[in-house]
Order: sequence, then structure tokens, then C-alpha cells
Amino acid sequence: MMSPVVSSAPSGEQARATKAVPLNRRVPLTRCPIKATNGTAFVFSMGRCMSKRWHGQSKEDRFWSKVLMVQDCWWWTGVVGSDGYGRFWSGVWMMQAHRFAYELRVGPIPPGFQIDHLCRNRACVNPSHMEPVTPAENIRRGLSPSAIAARAGTCLKGHAVIGDNKVSVGAGIFRCRICRDEQHRNKAERRIGNGQY
Repeated sequence: MMSPVVSSAPSGEQARATKAVPLNRRVPLTRCPIKATNGTAFVFSMGRCMSKRWHGQSKEDRFWSKVLMVQDCWWWTGVVGSDGYGRFWSGVWMMQAHRFAYELRVGPIPPGFQIDHLCRNRACVNPSHMEPVTPAENIRRGLSPSAIAARAGTCLKGHAVIGDNKVSVGAGIFRCRICRDEQHRNKAERRIGNGQY
């Protein structure tokens, strides 16, 4: 004789009680009783103050505590993104550490400009190693194969990008007409082959 099968599944009420609850819903957000230097309260999450170690510290003090000044470059020792640039929480949003350092020591970055690292070290936050430039100029100064070819006056395939073979693609960036036409032909052939025309 077989024994009866006993279900180990919880009843309806038990299932609702043990159902996974999103992290941000488990403990309501509350205010920390300690005020920041500017008078705003820090936020509690999950029962602990998310800014506990920052109480009484200015963002400038927090920033410089994460900088290692070695020889010429000032190395960022805080969070570094996958792109190699340092990240810093400004108190409002996450921003790139080198931009924060430049604005702190030199002044605001002009609208539409990017910061070019003259030392080519993305983790460097020394403002004397930075220069605000247009996006096109920043690309031209880069170390990518297309930037190197542009400085040499050729495209990646070795065609000279001068005279009639020079096509503007906007923002002061030019492209090889021969390569552009070849790309357009290949795209049209693929569309014809796929039955799109």
C-alpha cells in the first residue's frame, strides 16, 4: 500500500507572507536624524543611513580623500567605470571624477565641450592635465584607428582624404568618399538580396 503524498507547498496565506518583496519596499525610507552640512537630512534605506560616513564632510573633502597625488598625475582611487574614468557621487548625481576636479579647481566646463586628458591617463584628475575641447577635436586627438588615420590624412583603407574625396559628415569631421560610396553600394546589395527593394 502506498502512503499518501503530502504537499509541502505553503497555503495561500503562507505563500503571500513569504513572497519575495522588492528591496526598496521592505523598510520604508526615513530621514536620518543627523543633518548634513547644508541642512538637508540624509536618507535611511533598509534601516541604516546610506550617507553615514559622510556626515559633516563636504563633497570636496570626500573627493580629495579619494585622490592619490603621485608625481605628475593625480590618480583617482575611488570607483572606476568600465571605460576607465573615475566616478564620484556629487551629492546630487554620479559624475565623472575628472570633470568634478576640473570644475572644482578651474571653473565650469563650457556647454557642448568635453574634457581632453592631455596625459592620456583616464584615471588622472589633475586639472593641469585637462583641456576643454569640442567633441570633434577630442576625437581627432584620440588614439583610435580612425583618429590616427584622420591625422595622417587618410582613411582606414589608405585612401587620401583630400579634395573631391573628402566628404563632410558634420561637426567638422570628414570621411573618405570612396569608402562611403562602397558602403552605400554594399548596403543596397544586401537589401536587394533580402528582398527589401
